[in-house]
Amino acid sequence: MKQNKSNCKSLILMLPALVLPLMLLATGPGERQKNAYRGDQYTVHYETWLGRLDGHYVSYYSNGTKRSEGYFESNHRAGIWTVWDSAGRIIGQRQYTDPFSFIPLSPAVSDDQGMQLMSSSPYTLSRNKHNFFSEFHLEERMVIYATRVWRQLAPENNRYIFQDNLLFNHMLHHARKKDITLYQDEDFWKPDTTTYNPELYDVVAFKVLEDRVFDTERNVTEARIISICPVVVDRESLDTLDLFWIYFPRYRRFLAQQPLAGNDIPEKVIHLDDLFFFRTFHGQIYKSDNVYDRAIADYKHGEEIVLEAQRIEISLVETEHDVWIMLASGSNR
Repeated sequence: MKQNKSNCKSLILMLPALVLPLMLLATGPGERQKNAYRGDQYTVHYETWLGRLDGHYVSYYSNGTKRSEGYFESNHRAGIWTVWDSAGRIIGQRQYTDPFSFIPLSPAVSDDQGMQLMSSSPYTLSRNKHNFFSEFHLEERMVIYATRVWRQLAPENNRYIFQDNLLFNHMLHHARKKDITLYQDEDFWKPDTTTYNPELYDVVAFKVLEDRVFDTERNVTEARIISICPVVVDRESLDTLDLFWIYFPRYRRFLAQQPLAGNDIPEKVIHLDDLFFFRTFHGQIYKSDNVYDRAIADYKHGEEIVLEAQRIEISLVETEHDVWIMLASGSNR
């Protein structure tokens, strides 16, 4: 089997540096960290917990006017969110009832305002017969914005995934049973028929490829994991390898068979699939959609890698606000 070693060692070596800023800002174990981002278009102050967006979030236009304000819970919007234009006028205000549904608060819904933004969600969270939450059915006509992001999940802040090699052993177990297919590449062109012995590898990370989509039916942005890959160190050669890739949507029903329990796990997370569906994990961005198909480490170095990852993370939030503003103005017509 051909292993993908490109950029792999540098990405693993980069992990301690990526989490360092959050560690330095921490006031104690498990406490929220306060963060700041300053860009050309906006300034953002936000909180994180275990690396996840969690807590107060507020952004400002370059002229100092407040642009958005709300709260995150484990990488999802929660409670009341408000967006203003650069003149300080409220563009929209909504109250989230779950990560994918909200109640419109302002402005009032009107048929003649072109306010798709403020419509109620047609999606209801419910578990299917396999005990996991089915994703909302998307059609191309619904998608107004989409981008692809690659993340790397390190043991720090993701202990349930790495604890006792839980996820890695789970993957190999269902691969041996032929429940899932392993692939040599993230695009699923080449199946991998290798029978892996977990005793030969040390798992140091997981890579996740996800699509982020804003659809006009629910008027929310959702991140959907497409594929996942264990990153390992071969104990004999000491090479760092992207071992194999799994098509995540087909893997979900088996993840739902692996229960989870812990004092710091939300009640709604009862198994491994819930952990990913409700984004109860931290994944550092190492690549995003770009015309040159480059990872961040290919064009940034040292501390610049951390800053670029932060810029992309914040841009994912603020791009959704751009869409809200566009829809509210009716410029999508």
